Amino acid sequence: MIQVRLSYYDRKRAQGKRHNAALICLARRRTDVIYAMLRDRKPYQLSTPAGPAPHTAAA
Repeated sequence: MIQVRLSYYDRKRAQGKRHNAALICLARRRTDVIYAMLRDRKPYQLSTPAGPAPHTAAA
């Protein structure tokens, strides 16, 4: 889980955010996860990125 936080922080820094702004973005993301856990009454499950979704042709 630490690696996920660091990669998110690094992405925000690469977007030009300063240290404090990147930390605020990370904190906001954490609070969103906690809120969703409480709302849905489900424990946290770490999901791994699956890559791009396969393209389905519209009929």
